[in-house]
Amino acid sequence: MRVDPKYTSQDRPVCGHREKRPLWVREFTCPSCGALLHRDVAAAVNILARARTEPAGICALT
Repeated sequence: MRVDPKYTSQDRPVCGHREKRPLWVREFTCPSCGALLHRDVAAAVNILARARTEPAGICALT
């Protein structure tokens, strides 16, 4: 299944807070919920969550 990766490294999988950070910032503490996150892990978790909630057979990217 294809998932639109837009904002996946900016959205926090714990609380949903979105905050843009420079690409050189790899780990950070979410100011909203206090979770310590790595940007690539957060993106992977968000992509998996989106894939599970997308309707079957529908691609987010065209």
